[in-house]
Amino acid sequence: MKKAIEYQELALGIARDVKDRFGEAQELSNLGVAYFSLGRYEKSFAFYEQSLAINREVKDRRGEGQTLENLGEACRLLSRLDEATRYHEQAVRIAREVKAQSEEASALNNLMLDWKSRNLASLAIYFGKQSVNVYQEIRSNIRSLDADSQRGFLKSKEQTYRDLADLLIAQGRLPEAEQVIRMLKEEEYFEYIRRDSANAPQGAKAQLTPAEAALEKREREIADQLAALGAERGTLMDKKSRTPEEEQRLAKLDADLVVAGNAFQKFLDQLTAELGSASDASGKVFQLRESQGLMEDLRELGKGTVALYTLVGEDKVPRDPDDR
Repeated sequence: MKKAIEYQELALGIARDVKDRFGEAQELSNLGVAYFSLGRYEKSFAFYEQSLAINREVKDRRGEGQTLENLGEACRLLSRLDEATRYHEQAVRIAREVKAQSEEASALNNLMLDWKSRNLASLAIYFGKQSVNVYQEIRSNIRSLDADSQRGFLKSKEQTYRDLADLLIAQGRLPEAEQVIRMLKEEEYFEYIRRDSANAPQGAKAQLTPAEAALEKREREIADQLAALGAERGTLMDKKSRTPEEEQRLAKLDADLVVAGNAFQKFLDQLTAELGSASDASGKVFQLRESQGLMEDLRELGKGTVALYTLVGEDKVPRDPDDR
């Protein structure tokens, strides 16, 4: 790693000599990643901060979002949890604006970890479900790829599913945890119960409680507005030359994005207040309803039918629900 840092410092010097601001931002970010991997989070943070300033100067929104996510991770490991959350919230907003699904899911996963570190399970679960659901959308979009590629993608994201399942298990929300774990085993599960391809899951999603669904609906309304503004801005930014009218429109879009971004941040603050202070009543009702669905299935199968309820994690065995 020491040699890698030396090469990156050389590359940074060259980028500065030739006044390549995009390259300079990238090399600063690379140095941040290198020091992060060495556990030197303060030094990593300093390089990320420099990269972020240049990303904003050259209006590289995607680079800005990626650097914000890196800053948030460094802050979490430095126990600066309020800052970590803010950086990751901004990263989510930008990922949605530039329609970068993988980066959106990654930032949402980091929000799950941030709120887990802050001991607010309801918020951690909300963002964890969103992260998993974005990954499920991506899985639906790559079904045309070969099986090994699909499995490789899922393997690289598996920890997000397991972290969410662990949170749900810790809260006693076993039906929801089972569903999340089952999404990791979709192929084996459907092969086992011998369903044909017409019935195979097409982007199955982690179920939201009624309260979570209502919050997501409100969030998506703002996110869609941001995405539309971001898409139009991206089209204009990609042009090699712009008319005076287009420059004027670009300036207007930048201003509108600030307003929409502030609205999104306000929503996130309200979300924190609502989910952070809410009781688990809604989740308990949802869990009871899911369990009742299992009981209805058993009644249809007649007397003498037994249901074995299991969850397979990496290193945990859930409690028997009757022991709670």
